[in-house]
Amino acid sequence: MEKKKLILNKLFALQRFGIKPGLERTLALLNEVGNPHNEIKTVHIAGTNGKGSVSSFIASFLIEAGKNTGLYTSPHISRFNERIKINSKEIKDKELIDLADLLLPIANKYKCTFFEITTAMAFLYFYHKRVDIAIIETGMGGRFDATNVLNPILSIITKISFDHTQYLGKSLKEISLEKAGIIKQKTPLVLSKNNEEVVSIISQIAKSNQSKLYYSEKIINIKNKKYYPDFSMSFDCKINLANQNLKLIKNIFLPLAGSHQLENFCSAFVAFNLILQNDKNLLNSFERKPFALEQNVKQGLKKIFINTSLKARIQLIKQYPPIIIDVAHNPDAIFNLIQTIEHCGYTHKWDILFAVMSDKDYEKMLLSLKDICDGMILTNLKIERALSVEILKAKALNIGINVIHTTNSTKNALKFALGRNKPLLITGSFYLIDEILTLKYLD
Repeated sequence: MEKKKLILNKLFALQRFGIKPGLERTLALLNEVGNPHNEIKTVHIAGTNGKGSVSSFIASFLIEAGKNTGLYTSPHISRFNERIKINSKEIKDKELIDLADLLLPIANKYKCTFFEITTAMAFLYFYHKRVDIAIIETGMGGRFDATNVLNPILSIITKISFDHTQYLGKSLKEISLEKAGIIKQKTPLVLSKNNEEVVSIISQIAKSNQSKLYYSEKIINIKNKKYYPDFSMSFDCKINLANQNLKLIKNIFLPLAGSHQLENFCSAFVAFNLILQNDKNLLNSFERKPFALEQNVKQGLKKIFINTSLKARIQLIKQYPPIIIDVAHNPDAIFNLIQTIEHCGYTHKWDILFAVMSDKDYEKMLLSLKDICDGMILTNLKIERALSVEILKAKALNIGINVIHTTNSTKNALKFALGRNKPLLITGSFYLIDEILTLKYLD
C-alpha cells in the first residue's frame, strides 16, 4: 500500500533524531491525545536479553486465559506491524496509518524520536481497542526509555548484561541502575536469574521503593529438563509462591530451547501468577477447575508462535543440513546460542553467516563463535549503524577465524552459504534476520 509506505518513510525519518534520553517529549505527545497510557492496565518489562521471550510467554498465557491482550515489542523483524499486536493479530495497515497521521504532526512539534512516537501509537491503539491488559517491552535501558511513563501493575527485569554501553554505562552497576529505573513505588517486581551484583543492586532499589521483589530463580524449580534436536525441550516445574495451590507441573513442552529460555519461562510464570492475584475473576475461574492453570500454561507455551509471532530464537529452519537463525546480538546472547546448540546434540562445526551493528561488542561475539565456526560469511547490512564488512573481516581474521566469503549484499551472502550445502548458522543482528527472511529463500 502506497500510503503505508509513505507513512513508514516519515516514521523512519524520525530516526535522524537518534536516541535522546528523557521522558518529557513522550509525556507531551501523550498529553495532547488524552494520556491513553494512564487508562490501560500494563505490565512493564526491561532487561538486556529475554525481554521479547518473557513478554511473549506472558501474552500467550493471557490470551489462552481469554484476556484481550496487547503486546508491544521491538525491534520488528519483517514488518513494522509486528511491534503492536492484540491477541496475536498485528495492527492493521489502516489503523497504523490513522494513528501515524494523528501523531506525526504532534511528534514533529516536540521533535520526538522514532521510538517515542511508536510507543505513543501502541498506547493509543491499546486504549482504543479496550485491551484488558498490555504487555510493554522497553526499547533500551529503562529509566529514560519512552515506555517508562507507565504506572504498571507489575514490573519485570530480565537478565542484565553488557549492551548499549555508550548509553547505559560500561559497568554492570551502571547498566543495572538504568534498568532499575522502571521500578515504581509499591509496585511488585519480578527479577530473572542474574549475578549477585545485579541482584544486590535491584534488591536495594526495590526495597527503597517499597516494591515487593519476586526473584524467579528462588520461586520456580526446574527439574527433569530434556533437550531435543529440533531446538525444543521438556521439563517439570515446581512452584513455591504464596496463594498458589499448584505445587508441581509435569511434562511441560516448550517449542524453544536453552537454559536462558527456562529462565525466561520462570519469570513469565511468576509474573502470570501475580497478574492473577490482580484479577480476582480470572483467579476464581482457575480455582474452580482442577488443573486449569496447568492446562493454560501448557497451552500458552504450545501456541507461543501462533499467539505472539515470536521467531528467530534459535529457530531450526531446515534439518538436513541444519540451518539455524537467531537474533543474538550481544556476547551474552551468543553464549546462550552456542550453549543451546551443544545441549541439543550438535557437536559439528558450522558455516556462520554473520553481520553486526557497530555499537556492539563484536570482538567478544566473534571470539565465542570461533570455536564452532568452520567458515564465516560476512555481509553489510542496509542500515547506517551496521559495522562495515571490511572492519568485521579484519577483526575476524585477526582472531583466527576462517573467513570464506565477504560481500556487500545479504542476498549474495545467503546464496553463497546455501550453495555450500553445509550446516549453517545465521546470527548477529535482528536486522540481519530481517534481511534474510525478506529474501524468502528459506521458506
